[in-house]
Amino acid sequence: MSGPGLLDRMRAADEAYRRQEPEREAAQQEADRLVPELLGLYTEGGADDRAWVRDLLQACPTFRWAVGWDVAGRQTPLTPEEASKVLAVFSMKNGGADPRDQKVWLDDFCAGLRDSRLDLPALLRHAAELSSDMPRFPPMPSTRALLLATAEWLSATPSA
Repeated sequence: MSGPGLLDRMRAADEAYRRQEPEREAAQQEADRLVPELLGLYTEGGADDRAWVRDLLQACPTFRWAVGWDVAGRQTPLTPEEASKVLAVFSMKNGGADPRDQKVWLDDFCAGLRDSRLDLPALLRHAAELSSDMPRFPPMPSTRALLLATAEWLSATPSA
């Protein structure tokens, strides 16, 4: 972030990023087209099916990033079914690229639903049942452990 021509390099990078926007948008739309099938396999299949989906998303980081924006990006209020889908996508991504982002996203999601009438701890426990118990980023907890710890914390914390 230093050296001669920094501003010119930043402008060039910005222009390159803007030129790639249509490609990113097309990839996101294609990924979102596959969400219903992946969610069905993930939520209705067995442990091997869920592991396959998680492995697929881990092997394809751009696809993992793109998949589920139409589901996970929904704003509250959510029905229990919609919240379950959002948490299933979270579980499928299994930590994404950075466990800190995973934790921040989960905290924000839960904060947005704190005043809803949803049984958020139960929804988190259900998503945990679908999730991997293998930490991807030791010493950070697994997705399952993170969901269960968040459910426990919400159960122990009185609503505002």
